Amino acid sequence: MRLFKSLFRRKLQFYLVITSFIVLFCLINAYIEGLSRKEDDLEYLKRNIKLPYALEDAWNFENPLNRNYTALEYFLATLGKPWIDIILILDLFFPTDRKRFFVECGGADGELFGNSIFLEKFKFWDGLLIEADPYYFKELLAKKRKAYAVQACLSSSNSSHTASFQHEGPKATKKGLGFGMYNKGNGRVLYNEEGHNGYGIDEKGFERFRKVVMVSCFPLWTILQALNVTTIDILFLDIEGGELNILKTIPFTKLKISAILVEYDGRKDYLQKIQNFMTNVGYELFDSYQNEWTLGDALFLKRTLRDENAIRFKGAYQYSKKMFLNITDDTIKDIIFRNTNSESSVKGINNLKNLILSQ
Repeated sequence: MRLFKSLFRRKLQFYLVITSFIVLFCLINAYIEGLSRKEDDLEYLKRNIKLPYALEDAWNFENPLNRNYTALEYFLATLGKPWIDIILILDLFFPTDRKRFFVECGGADGELFGNSIFLEKFKFWDGLLIEADPYYFKELLAKKRKAYAVQACLSSSNSSHTASFQHEGPKATKKGLGFGMYNKGNGRVLYNEEGHNGYGIDEKGFERFRKVVMVSCFPLWTILQALNVTTIDILFLDIEGGELNILKTIPFTKLKISAILVEYDGRKDYLQKIQNFMTNVGYELFDSYQNEWTLGDALFLKRTLRDENAIRFKGAYQYSKKMFLNITDDTIKDIIFRNTNSESSVKGINNLKNLILSQ
């Protein structure tokens, strides 16, 4: 009996030791595999992030506003658009001498609703365009932006993965309204949803062509690591519904972001959740925008940015562009449609800047 107990005890100890080694081996292997996967992601991104076009080759835009207008003409033609408000706030009220960087998530075709075009073309910012839809990304590359570009979706977790993506064609119609719409960039990642192929009704009641494709998703931080970027002046986040989950993946202690423009699509409950989170990570809601261009975008500024520029921050709240510039609609039209050279445009922009900052 004693011999049996002794043999049993030894066998049990043997199995426990073997099991421990197996578990330890699996854990070590998983850890090494995780590191390797991270390295693979970085290498993949470094190979697939498209480099900016050189200045002499850049900007193959279709819209005359983006293709032909000078800085002053563009500025005056887009007064009241959300991105011009943001440019005024960031570039006029919080100037800096260093090279500046934007990230636009939801780059669409590189032109339609292009929040970053003015910053890139006239303010000489560097930047990154992220677009998940492979069809629109091809069009984005054809626009020859002077910014980095990558075809990827943003991961809602801290790891990379592949996901089903609902591509939606640009042409849309709505029965009973008697009008059509041309809009790109409405595609989205499908989270536990069934995708659709062929013509059908989208979430907003428009009929359009749709197709499900597979896309690679990466954390925003991983994409930026591939570019060695740790400071962003503004992040444009417009990904059709997953914005809050993406914000939760950002390591704000490692990545410095001065301003974030988040689409909330007019849903006040969603905006409140975003605002609660952003407040906890050190940001303050500056303003929200709802007009013919957007159902709802919210601009958040880093609280330390406000504290460091208290006087200008107060001015940004109170400013009215048309009042400061004293420009009537007729004068705007006159300036837009007359020829001006680059030198006068730059001089005009500087005059506008000095006028606003002197208030």
